[in-house]
Amino acid sequence: MMEISLQQLVENVKDMENLAIQLTLLVGEQRSGKSQVLRHIAKNNNFPIINLNLLLSQRLLPQTERQRARNIEQVAKDIICENASPGICLDNTEILFDSKLKINPMHLLRNIARSHNIVATWNGTLRGQKI
Repeated sequence: MMEISLQQLVENVKDMENLAIQLTLLVGEQRSGKSQVLRHIAKNNNFPIINLNLLLSQRLLPQTERQRARNIEQVAKDIICENASPGICLDNTEILFDSKLKINPMHLLRNIARSHNIVATWNGTLRGQKI
């Protein structure tokens, strides 16, 4: 596991602009302080914080289960594009792991991070190089 200071993390996020994939994941178990760190990063980088569970749920609720699975990636991209400037912080990302949506959360975030600087919380633990 890579240990860095909060200030180093803020600086690393700023430097992401030059990378092909601009994605930073804050990995930790529930109530481990990810959201607090995310707020600090958002403040220091002038990024909005988006509650992804809330916004995706609101937009997908009127759709059938099949439509949700088909449209989730585009709806997520739309939400991020509408709110990212110069980047975006995504909190409450658990909806991406809903098996009914049939998506790979990492694949989705990496694809979107090709055009936007994204910092996202991720519930879990690091074991070596694996989440």
